[in-house]
Amino acid sequence: MSAQELGINSNSLLVVYDRVGIYSSARVWWMFLAMGFKNCYVLDGGWPEWLKMGYNYVSEYKDLSKKGSFIAKFDHKLISSQRDVFIASNDKHQRIIDARSADRFYGKTAEPRAGLRLGHIPNSINIPFEEVLFEHKLRNKMELERIFENLGDKNIPLTFSCGSGVTACIDALAATVIGYQNLSVYDGSWSEWGMD
Repeated sequence: MSAQELGINSNSLLVVYDRVGIYSSARVWWMFLAMGFKNCYVLDGGWPEWLKMGYNYVSEYKDLSKKGSFIAKFDHKLISSQRDVFIASNDKHQRIIDARSADRFYGKTAEPRAGLRLGHIPNSINIPFEEVLFEHKLRNKMELERIFENLGDKNIPLTFSCGSGVTACIDALAATVIGYQNLSVYDGSWSEWGMD
């Protein structure tokens, strides 16, 4: 189903959430940004937090009878290719952040996909996505600042990677919350890099 079929207009405000808190919602948020839709936000804590707070909800989806007007315009700066990551890995003025667990990053445990090498992209930094979360929500800004403090200037280009491009978006969301702006996600992530 397209964004237009979902009734999304160019001037819509979109809030995305998922059933575990923050997981796939961050990926949806990033993909909308990459397609030129900037008025998109992630509900911190997602569905579990909504229920915990006792907010109202409905049990059926709204029937959409009117098609939306949003037309995607791909923003190439927000998605990195394997070549882009190779260049970044050799540039001391860029940082690559790997959101996989430390055991996967350091090659201490097998990858879930058969045929992938162990290890990480050269010169990348490990910030496991679980570190930016507390229970099912993002950590507060002060804690996030502490997690990202060794990256330096907030204008430095950051490329986020993980196993398949999903949890990289959680780290990208956390970086956005504390003011980093020059961000991209390596869509192929380790499932591409570790296979080549």
